[in-house]
Amino acid sequence: MERGVRAVGTVVGAAVGDALGAPFEFGPPGAFSARFAVPGAGGERCGGGGWDPGEATDDTQMAV
Repeated sequence: MERGVRAVGTVVGAAVGDALGAPFEFGPPGAFSARFAVPGAGGERCGGGGWDPGEATDDTQMAV
């Protein structure tokens, strides 16, 4: 696989992860584990930050 293709895949993968995690930023502690029970999980933040579902955040904008 060419280096450019791998680089694009890395950026796209980061954007997808950012979009999936955006609804869980900046909210009350425990909101993530209340929706998705994972034993031993902690320290999560949930909120949404005003992004639409699936929309990448400023983290992706800064990375690109």
